Amino acid sequence: MVEKNFPPTQMLWKQPEIFNPNFIEHHIDVYIKPQYRIGPYIIGLVLGYYLANYQRQAVKPVRSMKVIILGWLTSFIFGFWGVYGVYPALQGWNWPIYHLVYGSIHRDVFALSMAWIIYACHTGIGGIVNTILSAHFLLPLSNLCYSVYLIHMIPVVLTYLLVPFPMWFDSMLPIFVHCFFQLLISYFLAIICALVSEYPALNIESVLLAHRQEKTTLKSVPKCDSEMQLKNNTSGHF
Repeated sequence: MVEKNFPPTQMLWKQPEIFNPNFIEHHIDVYIKPQYRIGPYIIGLVLGYYLANYQRQAVKPVRSMKVIILGWLTSFIFGFWGVYGVYPALQGWNWPIYHLVYGSIHRDVFALSMAWIIYACHTGIGGIVNTILSAHFLLPLSNLCYSVYLIHMIPVVLTYLLVPFPMWFDSMLPIFVHCFFQLLISYFLAIICALVSEYPALNIESVLLAHRQEKTTLKSVPKCDSEMQLKNNTSGHF
């Protein structure tokens, strides 16, 4: 990134002149390489493994209020920096070390922020955030989010192909309108994608794996040590 003077991330708008203007070279050499994108994937795997073990624990660990506050504060800072840390690059400030650091870890930092939110909501320390994210009116949107993730780039790319480039906005309102319609189109396409492929595939999977799941069903874990001791004592009388 330093050798070829690439920006910290791709900019689909007017790029400051301090960076290499070769968009395609940056896209091929850096942006789509899996080794630069595997960090959030690993974070998700580790979090999923931990939460799966957490579900099996008889006695759940209790986090102190200091740990909870520190976790939420760190999550907010990481999430804010992951999104808005590109500001110096957008302003054309010649900070090569900063641009290198941001370009290298901003995805991982943002993934850590999201990981804490998922962990907190899953373990009962999510508070009002968990209440909002668990609201019933968000369930339809939540069920479609994976299809939206897979398909959202289609309307985004089509927009850039069909309109003059670069796009100019004279106020904040056109930006929000532009993003809202892209989101609306993405969800419309996601409904079709989910009904045609995702939900049928899940139903087929559940039918094929139903017999296997019955064999591998885990026994219920005692809720506490006293319950386990009671089971052991009662089993000794037979």
